[in-house]
Amino acid sequence: MSDSFKVPTENKIVMSKGVHLIVPRIETNDKVFAFFDEKGRLFYVLPMHERTVIGTTDTKAQTADVSVTDEDRNFLLDQINRCLNLQNPLTKADIISERCGVRPLVITHSSQIDEIDWLALSRKHVVELNSNLRSISIFGGKLTDCINVGYEVVTCLKEIGIVTKPRASWIGEPDPQIDPKFIDLVSKHHKSNTKTIATEIWRRHGAQSSEIVMNWISHPDDAELVFPGLSFTLGELRYIIDREHVQTSEDLLRRRTPIALLRTQVEIKENAKLQSILKTII
Repeated sequence: MSDSFKVPTENKIVMSKGVHLIVPRIETNDKVFAFFDEKGRLFYVLPMHERTVIGTTDTKAQTADVSVTDEDRNFLLDQINRCLNLQNPLTKADIISERCGVRPLVITHSSQIDEIDWLALSRKHVVELNSNLRSISIFGGKLTDCINVGYEVVTCLKEIGIVTKPRASWIGEPDPQIDPKFIDLVSKHHKSNTKTIATEIWRRHGAQSSEIVMNWISHPDDAELVFPGLSFTLGELRYIIDREHVQTSEDLLRRRTPIALLRTQVEIKENAKLQSILKTII
């Protein structure tokens, strides 16, 4: 990029690596536990379907190309075993899957990186408006805060004379009130856990859920659950591939659904029907 296109900003980004481990369900309820780890930062125990997510780490990263190390695994396992008096302490053999990425943390250009207290850095985003250059720069932020970022960007656009189309709501969650007829449709194929399966499909697809379930009438096999204990059916995966621009198996199993987090790579590889579906991804 030439100097003529560079935008001066007050802030810049540094990166912190965070790792979570997914292990067998520790608690039978849906409570979230929070502790302080040995480094003084919050350490969470989160329910995810019939698994538990533990973490996170917080280490300085020079690049976004990061991976989980044995040091990361040992640290997280040590923390969970220290914080909870488990009858059977967790080991590496209990790890079902791993999550690893970097957080974009905001600092000012004047900050001396070597002198920064890494754990004290804020996770808050910053939106900078340069009215003269008519540019907006977004620093940091998290997926959980993306709607607030959007509102701030819209405000900045108005300040430079760009009018956006108003929206009643940016929240994508469908109406929680499920159509009783939809539950009846699901019950014809799933006599047990009907409400759970119906609720999960409805939460993910809203009014389009009926299209998925109606297809089970002509293709009964599509009503089959991909894995026992999960509410994802074969038909829903086919629907997602067709409608949500899935490009790779990782798109489907890690981005559109959490299946790759909830089942081991061996379980996924040995699931013949799932593998058959993955082959249809272009």
